[in-house]
Amino acid sequence: MHTTIMQMSSSVADNNTRITHLLSVVYDSAQKAQVTNYCTLYPVLLKILFASLEPFFNMVDLWLDRGVIVDPYQEFGILRNEAVSPQDERFWSKVFVSRTTQPLISFLKPLMDDILLGGRSVELLTQLKRKSMRVNGGCPAGTLMQTFRNRFSRFASGYFECGKLLHSSNVTVTTKKDLKQEVRNPLLAKAFETLRNHSNRSKRSKDDGVCVPLEFYPLLPLLERSLLEPLRSRQRLVCRALLDTLYEDCCLKLHILTIRRIHLMQAGDLMGRFCQQLFQKLETGEKWDNESSLTLSLLNCISSRMDQCGSYLSVTIKRGSIQQTPANLVDVQINYKVPWPVNLVITQDSIFHYNSVLRFLMQIKQGMFSLQHLSFKDLSCMDVANVTHPRQQELLSANRQHRLQLLRAWLLYFISSVDNYIMECVLESSHIRLDMQLENAVHLGQIIDSHQEYVISIHKQCLQQPSGAFLRDAINEVLSIAREVVIAWKNGLELEKLNKLEENYVRHHQFVAAVLGTDSVHSMLPHVETLAAALIHSCPATR
Repeated sequence: MHTTIMQMSSSVADNNTRITHLLSVVYDSAQKAQVTNYCTLYPVLLKILFASLEPFFNMVDLWLDRGVIVDPYQEFGILRNEAVSPQDERFWSKVFVSRTTQPLISFLKPLMDDILLGGRSVELLTQLKRKSMRVNGGCPAGTLMQTFRNRFSRFASGYFECGKLLHSSNVTVTTKKDLKQEVRNPLLAKAFETLRNHSNRSKRSKDDGVCVPLEFYPLLPLLERSLLEPLRSRQRLVCRALLDTLYEDCCLKLHILTIRRIHLMQAGDLMGRFCQQLFQKLETGEKWDNESSLTLSLLNCISSRMDQCGSYLSVTIKRGSIQQTPANLVDVQINYKVPWPVNLVITQDSIFHYNSVLRFLMQIKQGMFSLQHLSFKDLSCMDVANVTHPRQQELLSANRQHRLQLLRAWLLYFISSVDNYIMECVLESSHIRLDMQLENAVHLGQIIDSHQEYVISIHKQCLQQPSGAFLRDAINEVLSIAREVVIAWKNGLELEKLNKLEENYVRHHQFVAAVLGTDSVHSMLPHVETLAAALIHSCPATR
């Protein structure tokens, strides 16, 4: 054993590799000695194994209790990335990394993720100036090594209460010769003999308090049961303390709810008021692209129920490289200044995705707003100057007006169906699913993953990813037709132009309906069946 350990130590310069190799060799040797040299070598190797594990457990104990890694010889299996500060959005995933050293002692492999998770939580609690609590409810008080020794000794000596079993029942204690005669299976005979011998002696070491387990009981389950539960109990405690701090003191859920209310228009009445003011300025040709005015307008609209978030919000116009180009809705961006440590969950990348969905929703709302506010009194007489007879002019003008009214009704139905699908089937169902995941989360990593999955999901289902570009472009074409109808409603249009608008709408309606009816889109867009049915069964016919 010593020769094997020294050969590895002389061939590598990494102390972590050396210590993991040492632990692995001692553990494997103890397992072999349990079978070959149970009475002599096994207790000694068990004692060496416990002494070799003690520095590792002391490092873990100090880290999970105070958030400090004391590792002067670089033996610990976890490294801290000093280039990542606690205020960095990548803190949770990048600040600590596990070494990929092999071989690793088998019963320590499942512990590393729990240790890493607990250490991250303690680190954040320390930065938040929250004193992490000692574990005294989930596992016994004292150091982790002491708890490990006590549990191992209790389990090793308490799995089979041999003395109580033999003395409290009418069991005839047979001799070794009788066992061989009565039990034909040699393994069962060996087990019964071990139980009989264990009832007459106690193999407890006086200097370290570690009880040697039965000869036929495997070592690995004892080690795992002795350590996994105390360590995971402490990890759950610090993770719960961090979540309570984020929810109660940092208002994490409130920030997520605020962004949903604004960027995803969950507060429909408040954001509807802001959009209406913006759409009216666009319709009348007023100057609307002043960032300060837009920010004040937004804050005034939401102040009745969300006045506490005013300091986090601002509206900017992201124009292209050519500054002289007039701004439009696709340039509008609502910024949200996410405070630390909430920015570990709501990153700038997620804010970008939120704004992408917001701009798409605003374009849909603008199309509905423009069509809904068309008045029949304002319907302009169509140009029929090429017809000389007054009666024919009147009939042709009325016919074109009627066709324009029907086209408006088709557009309203199409856009309203898309809006209802996104707001109800996509966003509302996603809100409910995220709320359930946040409620069931047991550590910050689950919250970060759930929120990231939520953002990516709505970004995809709102057709903002390249996979949905063909559908998004078709819907944008319908919105463009709606804008042309609004202009024609006030200024009139020629027959050729009306025919072209009708043909374009029919073509895009049929295209969207046909695509939504395919199985591939159903797998890409959950709950799209309602929108598909609404468009397929109302699809206009071609001439």
